[in-house]
Amino acid sequence: MIILLFIIMLFISPRIALLILLLAINPVFVLLWLLVWLAIKL
Repeated sequence: MIILLFIIMLFISPRIALLILLLAINPVFVLLWLLVWLAIKL
């Protein structure tokens, strides 16, 4: 069920699905990734 939901999300938005997967593995890494992403956007 969770895998199916992940596959659906992957089709809808790969970046968000990747973030959720990384968040499940390592929240600190996600925070660093968000900071880098914001730095690139700004």
